[in-house]
Amino acid sequence: MTGWFLEFANPLLKLSIVPRGSAALGYAQYQPHDKNLYRKQDLVDRICMMLGGRISEEINFGSISTGATNDLEKVTEVAYELVTSLGMSDVVGQLSFKPPRSSYGLEDRPYSQATSEKIDLEVRRIIREAEERTRNLLIEHKSDLIKVSEKLLEKEKLNKDDMIELLGERPWKELRTYKDLSHS
Repeated sequence: MTGWFLEFANPLLKLSIVPRGSAALGYAQYQPHDKNLYRKQDLVDRICMMLGGRISEEINFGSISTGATNDLEKVTEVAYELVTSLGMSDVVGQLSFKPPRSSYGLEDRPYSQATSEKIDLEVRRIIREAEERTRNLLIEHKSDLIKVSEKLLEKEKLNKDDMIELLGERPWKELRTYKDLSHS
């Protein structure tokens, strides 16, 4: 649902509540962008998408489960990459740090404790803002979310055509290459 209404999200190909293997309780498959360069807004929309399931649980059921654990790990990873590796943070600046190394129980960081604290605060801010944005989007489209949920319970699997039937065309042009970005 979040990906449908986020401009820089990868378009949905398939959604299923049928378990896959011993760990997956269902899955969402997205059309990958045919590009190797990502902008900050692409990565922030990806964070919002990964938070969508957990926030939807909270909105619709009043509680959260462990179902989004893998998504939360990815959210944290992407947010740290934005700040520490990709230089996409005004707080930390145009810097790129290699991940800290550990040996013999000691951590070898290429930055100070003060910078480490700035990084942690910035990552939390990015995730908090993405969470708020995702929550607002899902509340705004709650009736659509219910439509999709009911159809998913009925069919167990939905594809892009089903989503178009339920929600209409995505409000954003699907960007397939980096060249398409120059026109957005």
